[in-house]
Amino acid sequence: MRHLGYGLWLLIGAAIGLALFQNHASKVDQTVLVGTAIEDIPTSSTMYSFAAGGATWNATEVYRQNAMPLAGSVYLVYLVTGTAQPASGSLTCTLRLNRADTEIVITVPAGGAAGRYTDLDHRVAVSAGDLLGWRCVNAATATAAYARSFSMKYRFD
Repeated sequence: MRHLGYGLWLLIGAAIGLALFQNHASKVDQTVLVGTAIEDIPTSSTMYSFAAGGATWNATEVYRQNAMPLAGSVYLVYLVTGTAQPASGSLTCTLRLNRADTEIVITVPAGGAAGRYTDLDHRVAVSAGDLLGWRCVNAATATAAYARSFSMKYRFD
């Protein structure tokens, strides 16, 4: 952990590409979770990732869930892709809470260019110990856009 000044701390886990930024100067603790994905989603498949990305995709959800340490809410969610989504189908990523879909959904449309995709309209409440992760469905008949990173704001209650 490294202090960045002005109440900001930076924690980087190089093994899974996870970063945690926290502002202790605010009245309510707020954290930004940032992580990277390191492989493509295969043709016409469903894969799972940790809440902030990191590690490889897995076809079994229980291997790709983060236990949330404190109650709070998740919102302002971004997905950055490194390649275009094939024109044959979309890529839909849904944030999952305790193995159930939430309202937070990011869709890369068929033929969508590499870039930023967001869900800035929804907020999901979490309790301490809840499991959080992503389910991404590639509806294309080719390998999905490379999901380079996920990021989201996590506000503690």
